[in-house]
Amino acid sequence: TSIVTASYEAKARGVKVGMKIAHARLLCPGLVALESDPPKYRYVYRRLMAILEAYSPMVRMKSIDEGLIDFSESPREVRERDLLEAGREIKARIREEIGEYMLCNIGIGTNRFLAKTAAGFNKPDGLTIISSVNLREMYGRLVLEDLTGIAGGYGRRLRQVGITTPLEFLDAEEVVLDRQVFHGKPGRDWYRRLRGWEVDDVDFAMKSVGGRGRGDWPREIGVSCYDFVPSEARQPDLFGEMIKTAELTAAVDEINQFWGARTVHSADTLGLDGQMKRRVPFGSTRFLG
Repeated sequence: TSIVTASYEAKARGVKVGMKIAHARLLCPGLVALESDPPKYRYVYRRLMAILEAYSPMVRMKSIDEGLIDFSESPREVRERDLLEAGREIKARIREEIGEYMLCNIGIGTNRFLAKTAAGFNKPDGLTIISSVNLREMYGRLVLEDLTGIAGGYGRRLRQVGITTPLEFLDAEEVVLDRQVFHGKPGRDWYRRLRGWEVDDVDFAMKSVGGRGRGDWPREIGVSCYDFVPSEARQPDLFGEMIKTAELTAAVDEINQFWGARTVHSADTLGLDGQMKRRVPFGSTRFLG
């Protein structure tokens, strides 16, 4: 069993997403492991949406724990408020209406990029604004890879032309980003994005698994798979674990085919005959509404 998400306290002890629980307990002996609770997540998600939609009809959730409020479509009385005041009110309402231990980081900016960047400061319960007044100061506290969308590849491209910090990125000429780094429209978009212009006005959607059903029980499930290769073409790993796993799986399948389904099965499925565990994809909100 692996870690799906970890608290800030656990992360401070070295616990990471994807780590086996047994390993995590070596790093954090007092670790409390909880099984996922989709009904609770749906309940909290709906309460959270009700709070956010009180400020704007344009609320876009990127994932189960990250969303955006577009105040440009808000009622006039909301648009005329100070956004820092609105942010403090949202944080207070979340604690009062969902739970006192429900912390959240709020970032405010003129586009979603700056808002997300601002939300990265002062975790786990911060409220930060990035504006023209403090733009350079905030960029000065970051490294290139702190910027959403600048992973290793883009970081290397920027450094190849002498851009090594977010401030140098901000000061770069548009033609340099267009022709030498990103080779086209992405470069022009970055020139504007860094300055607070909105160029990312797109909806987010889950791309890997889809399903339709009634209530909590699915009737149809779709799974997309790509880049199949013949099984004999797979490169075995250095220590043979892949071969051992394949042989074990084949042996279990052979036993079950002869003696009946689930004669032999993994320990984590004990007592689950005829049941399907409900799951919530953390990278999507499609099944939370």
